[in-house]
Amino acid sequence: MIRAVGFDLDGTLFDHCAAASSGLATLLQERGWVYEGSANLGQEWIRIERGYFAQYVAGNLTIAEQRQLRMRDFLALANVEVRDSELDELVKRYLSYYANSWIAYPDVLTTLNALSDSGLRLAVLTNGQQEQQEAKLLKMGIRYMFESVLAIGTLSVPKPDTTAFVELALTLGCEPQEVVYVGDDPYGDAIAATNAGLHGVWLNREGQETPVGVKTEIHTLASLTTSIRQYPSA
Repeated sequence: MIRAVGFDLDGTLFDHCAAASSGLATLLQERGWVYEGSANLGQEWIRIERGYFAQYVAGNLTIAEQRQLRMRDFLALANVEVRDSELDELVKRYLSYYANSWIAYPDVLTTLNALSDSGLRLAVLTNGQQEQQEAKLLKMGIRYMFESVLAIGTLSVPKPDTTAFVELALTLGCEPQEVVYVGDDPYGDAIAATNAGLHGVWLNREGQETPVGVKTEIHTLASLTTSIRQYPSA
């Protein structure tokens, strides 16, 4: 019996790529710098982000250090070199512009309302920092939809450790098999959740090739309500 649904945040409920792209574009325009990369600004930022953020989650970098390194690597794509002492101010400016662009994907509110109306309990499990992730949900106007938000600062271990998903289930007062978890990372969200005993769902918005190990895949969040019906008593 499915009793609850857990969600990743960035790339699942929150359009991180669009917000990052807008924030970076504003920063570049402010400084008169020209980006020369081939990918979308947000996509390039996320590519750089993955490696450094993983090091932060693993405890090898502080949150400030990984942000500085990300900014340094991104600016190299605009042929900009800055002193290390300037990186913190640039990160601060970027984060301000980024926050001005926090928006939910168009299919989020309708889906959350449908799930809530069906009696399912809702929560967020994210590897972002607690304060920032709570702020995103408030800015998007959907914080009230969730019983709990588990993030760095409240979790004993981050995703993809199975313990993080078990903590989500316990917080919701459920057994792991009673919880569906949906996220945009096939490995760190869907497969990891399945390995923890939850029903992992991969939200594949970009139509990427499906990795081995993904049990359930959807292409829009709106499809989640239909997908959940495959589980007993959902």
